[in-house]
Amino acid sequence: MRHALCVYPETAESLASAPGEFDLELQSFGLRGVRSPGDWRQRAAFYAALARRHPDRRRHLHGPFLDLSYTSWDHLILEATRRRVRDTLKLCRRLRPEHLVLHLRCPAYFCRPERVESWVRAARDFWEPWLERFAALGVTVAFENVEESDPAPAVALLDSLRGYPCGFCLDVGHAHAFTSLPPRAWVERLGPRIVHLHVHDNAGDDDRHLAPGEGSTDFAELYGAFRR
Repeated sequence: MRHALCVYPETAESLASAPGEFDLELQSFGLRGVRSPGDWRQRAAFYAALARRHPDRRRHLHGPFLDLSYTSWDHLILEATRRRVRDTLKLCRRLRPEHLVLHLRCPAYFCRPERVESWVRAARDFWEPWLERFAALGVTVAFENVEESDPAPAVALLDSLRGYPCGFCLDVGHAHAFTSLPPRAWVERLGPRIVHLHVHDNAGDDDRHLAPGEGSTDFAELYGAFRR
């Protein structure tokens, strides 16, 4: 298992003390970097320069996520979402990440078993042409859980996209904070579909991004599930 250090422009100095074998996960165009075109360009330029300074570190990229809807019925919202994905494709041409982490974004209404199939169809139709473009760059897309209460939508979507270079990013903190299932259960359900991990902790009450061991996640149980 390889480890990556999540890096923001505000925390890039932490690389000075990070072991050289650590990958970089460049964070994120979700909370910052999207307020204006200038913000986006500035963050992209910073990460491009950072990548040049660390050519031996493997790179991953966390894409934008706020307000995006890949399955919206509103054509204007879909067009804005497509534009952001197009912007992200351009970033990948520049930064050449191995993994691109994107939020799964299955709305609670469609996460219900009787409705998930229609969401999967819409999400698959949106993603297929984009996944081909990312594949041409050697980029694997990893869909991350946020507030989804169950792994079933992710399993169904990924199974519908077999043949494309995509998988799942298990965010351990999100699974612990936002669902009644322990992170171990996500590992058991998703199995080899998991290609990327976000490891952080909380008390099961909020997305606090604590260091492992500072919350109540059972990491021994989690890693035991991976070993099985």
